[in-house]
Amino acid sequence: MLSAVLGIFLVLGALLGLQLGVRLWRRGHPNQAELSRKLMHVSLGLLTLSFPWLFDQAWPVFVVCAAIATWLILVRRLGLVRRRFGGAIDVERVSWGEVYFPIGVATLFVLSAGNPILYCVPLAILTLADTAAALVGSEYGHWRFTTLEGGKKSAEGSIAFFLVAYFAVHVPLLLATQVERIDVILVAVILALLVTVFEAIAWRGLDNLFIPLGGFVLLRELPMQGTYQLLLQLGVVVLIAVVAALRRRQTTLDDSALLAAMLTGYGIWTFGGWEWLVLPLVLFLRGQAQPSLNERTAPHYHHVDVVLSVAGPAFFWLLLARVLDRPELFFPFAVALAVHLGVFEISRQGASGPQRSLGAVALICGARGWAILFVLYVALQRLSTEALVQAVGALPLVILCVAGFCWSQHSTGKLPMDLRRWLFQAAWALIGSLIAAVPLLALGR
Repeated sequence: MLSAVLGIFLVLGALLGLQLGVRLWRRGHPNQAELSRKLMHVSLGLLTLSFPWLFDQAWPVFVVCAAIATWLILVRRLGLVRRRFGGAIDVERVSWGEVYFPIGVATLFVLSAGNPILYCVPLAILTLADTAAALVGSEYGHWRFTTLEGGKKSAEGSIAFFLVAYFAVHVPLLLATQVERIDVILVAVILALLVTVFEAIAWRGLDNLFIPLGGFVLLRELPMQGTYQLLLQLGVVVLIAVVAALRRRQTTLDDSALLAAMLTGYGIWTFGGWEWLVLPLVLFLRGQAQPSLNERTAPHYHHVDVVLSVAGPAFFWLLLARVLDRPELFFPFAVALAVHLGVFEISRQGASGPQRSLGAVALICGARGWAILFVLYVALQRLSTEALVQAVGALPLVILCVAGFCWSQHSTGKLPMDLRRWLFQAAWALIGSLIAAVPLLALGR
């Protein structure tokens, strides 16, 4: 108990000294806001790497992280504290990364359960790779891509992030574990690629949560898969990335949303296998392409919220099927995607076709979305009689859900792009899939 309390005071005292030191440095360099923020970020990260050796229980880490989060909120929000101690973390853009950081550290400490590799490697990626990306991107970034809320990141920054993340994984696994050397290389490449995507799509500092938690899950699972499976994983990641890159000019998704779609595809393949990936891939290829956006200067106006809207109901059924070992839940998964595709067909006809009644739009677009996906569904189910019956039953359900969505939006033509629209679209997809799942769950199927 005494050693834990002493550790708490040592950490908090060191952090306060670090913040004061960075603040003094910032006074002499008033135009280096991002650099001072990253100095504080690196100092925090390196200090928290010591937690597995300072603390053998979780409660001291909770105390330290709660104190850090509270203090940084006060520095941001309370004028008196801000005037005296601010400056080390002030940046022009909106970011709560310094608050998310202690939350991510505390969660990671609990999940790692005393394993220093599972704790330190994701935290080292966050501390070092994120800093390298920010500094390289700000100084040398020329190839820019869009992120949520109109932000910009650079390909050079992402490359720097990948390289540092690779070595942050490779070196500890090689020196401190029994993982085979070829597997160490493959794990490091796959993990670095995926956390680079995490960093690219995060906004308002959420990478301080996404990177350590995503890195932890990948680091726990990947080394146990064996060389063949790791090669397959890498091949799938590269294939999905190539498909996304080839579709970049023909999609309304902005760059961060495209990366999120890539990450979603990898997650679906990881948890469900290739059969579960086929329908989302068709939805991606069909649902977002717009013939009028083939030009190089075409706008990309769909953001990450589109991907979250589509992926939310689908992942619900995928994870439920995995947890309950119920592969038949592939049917409500397909229904949810068919509803989404029916809604995207509305956007197609709204841009080029005449205004029609709600019933006509729901019938035409819902049936079109149903036909595209459920022909594949029946084929994936090996033309079984049960699949044919399910497909026939799904037709009116998809049409009714598309009609319900049109009614909730008060439109059967061009649809809005606001958050309300994506929430309603996800809601109607989930409603349709829940109705489809009732017979399966009721019958114990």
